Amino acid sequence: MIKINKGKKTILIIFLIALIPTFIIGKRLIALDLQRQAIELCSPFSVEKDFEAALSKIDLALKLAPRNYLFYGTKAEFLVSQKKLKESNTVIRQIFDFKEDYAEGYVMVAMNYERMDQNDSAKIIYQKALETYQKRIEKNKPDKDLLLLERLNIGFILRKLGQDNKAKQLFEQLKKEYPGEMEYIKAIENQELDIHNVS
Repeated sequence: MIKINKGKKTILIIFLIALIPTFIIGKRLIALDLQRQAIELCSPFSVEKDFEAALSKIDLALKLAPRNYLFYGTKAEFLVSQKKLKESNTVIRQIFDFKEDYAEGYVMVAMNYERMDQNDSAKIIYQKALETYQKRIEKNKPDKDLLLLERLNIGFILRKLGQDNKAKQLFEQLKKEYPGEMEYIKAIENQELDIHNVS
């Protein structure tokens, strides 16, 4: 048994503690790189798409960073592209265990229900998404650019809920508040640009 004097022992402990953030950061960087690789495997520009390899990479990323909600979203999008809508919803719902304010996840679930012709279920989830966006805006007080995106999402949801007049009023208000974003707002309002299309 090697004897270490008290001073060297303290230095060794400090050194080991200092390595912990490096290990954590290293895991996150590896996970982000795996996500990037997975996305490249499924990219429209990829010559040979390999969804199985992409899913394997994103699953490994999730093992390294199980609370990164964006990895779950990526996996859910891959599953949607393969028409595995129920599986996609199962993946997205895992996010809500640790990120209840992920309104975009509710939108993805609702859109999957629409794709499965379960419109009543979709409307219930769109309503949940609407409430989540409203709470998130109230709680977080986002900056002006992020607030625009949140409110555009609300307009999208209002349309999905059949509340076209409310949506129209919101879009008109946004055009006044954001004159520099007029074309972008109009494109979303006129459904020329679907900010939620993942398939």
